[in-house]
Amino acid sequence: MRGKPSVIWTNACRLAQNTNVALRIKELNDLAVDASVSTVLERKQILTEIQRARVGSFTDEHGNVNITDASQLLSAALQEIRTDRTASGGIRTTLKLRDPVAAIAEHNKMDGVYSEEKGNITNNTQINIFVKDIETKDLIERVSERLQKYP
Repeated sequence: MRGKPSVIWTNACRLAQNTNVALRIKELNDLAVDASVSTVLERKQILTEIQRARVGSFTDEHGNVNITDASQLLSAALQEIRTDRTASGGIRTTLKLRDPVAAIAEHNKMDGVYSEEKGNITNNTQINIFVKDIETKDLIERVSERLQKYP
């Protein structure tokens, strides 16, 4: 591609903001991923499964662990299942589910709902401003100093 790097960059940024171009880039990126790697959709589905799981999904009306279908053991929400013999010779089964709040937080991070650090600027775009007079240059330098002083 020919042209000044600044012009090429400006045109690329403008194109990236176009919804159709952004969607096409996403489609191509999705296709570029090997089938052995989970997609964003799969990761979101797993997080949703963890978020929605309830102990009642694995217990009967008396609160006893009741896994009637082997597919329940494949649930992403199930962190641990353990069977122990009690002192009286009985069997006690306990289960532990993954933390739904942690799954919600991870899901929010994936969707960009919030940044981890308040005030943290995640956009690392560099802006070059060319000025022709000393007064404007001094003004921009003072603003830059304030931004560095009070992030």
